[in-house]
Amino acid sequence: MKVALLHDYFAEPGRSGGGEKLATAVAESFKADVFTGFVDEKFTGLERLNVTEISTKTSSGLRTLDLMKRFGELRIPGYGLYIFSGTNCITASAAHHPNLLYCHTPPRYLYDLKSWFNANTGLFGRIGLWYLRSKVYPKDQFFMRQFDKIVTNSENVRKRLLFYYGKELYDKSDVVYSFVDMEKFSWKKPGGFYLSTARLDRLKRVGLIIEAFKRIPEKKLVVLSSGPEAENIKRMINSQENIEMTGWLPEKDMLSMLARCTATIQMPLDEDMGLGAIESMAAGKPCIAANEGGLKETIIDKKTGLLIEANEKAIADAVIWMDDKKSMSMKKACLSRARFFSRKNFIKRMKKAAAEVMR
Repeated sequence: MKVALLHDYFAEPGRSGGGEKLATAVAESFKADVFTGFVDEKFTGLERLNVTEISTKTSSGLRTLDLMKRFGELRIPGYGLYIFSGTNCITASAAHHPNLLYCHTPPRYLYDLKSWFNANTGLFGRIGLWYLRSKVYPKDQFFMRQFDKIVTNSENVRKRLLFYYGKELYDKSDVVYSFVDMEKFSWKKPGGFYLSTARLDRLKRVGLIIEAFKRIPEKKLVVLSSGPEAENIKRMINSQENIEMTGWLPEKDMLSMLARCTATIQMPLDEDMGLGAIESMAAGKPCIAANEGGLKETIIDKKTGLLIEANEKAIADAVIWMDDKKSMSMKKACLSRARFFSRKNFIKRMKKAAAEVMR
């Protein structure tokens, strides 16, 4: 059976995330032809796949509308199954059946974080968001209802389907958690430092982690990432000796840091799923995380990490509690939990969902 995979776009390293990795794994496992908006010239991993780009890289302000238009015009008959991954490509759903959507989340600027985006955007930005929402919302509501089946990356996201689209979409959805490649990760004795790997975006609330470590100068933090908030984070760190910011590192260096840290720290606002926490556990390292969203599904409190309130004092207290000895005591539980999110289990669940669509 011929399978087509439709994915929004493959961004440059550092800006790409779990969505690109998941789409690549699905395409490889289903031997699918890939149709995408564009592939950034620095992105690697698609070399063995048949990839068709239907657009070109555009500025982020125009990207959503352009891609929704391009996918809406796309016609690729002759496939036995169409798998979708993203929020822009869904405009091709009505013309291509049988179909299956992997939903990472409904667009957050349209729904659960609409007020947050308004409050954290300037006047001209709010005008742009108003225009974008006026164009995207009706399309999103219509084309999301054209899927034969939907799988979400967490119960957290599945509940968003119920709240923002209603019982019809909720009833045709199931959860298929994303995955980690277990063989990439290794464990080494904790080296007495804590690691933040979240992209430097206001939604990730890395600033809270910085302020917490200013309270505990005897503890070391490494911020292993970059993003739009990078300059603000640098200013916050200033000359604080116990905090180091490396920016994005090559994968082998990132994995080495992860293997040697005491624990990772994740404080995102109502995270969809929390892949970073799973990667931490795959390295045998616990994760100190906000007790919100999908992180409540992936982390087992006090066994594979700590679920805490997202504030400076709670973070500082958790870091002091999570010393090297406690970290090592959680190694076995972390590795066991991470195996539940293995690539093998993910593909097995995706193929089960695909089979249900084909009945």
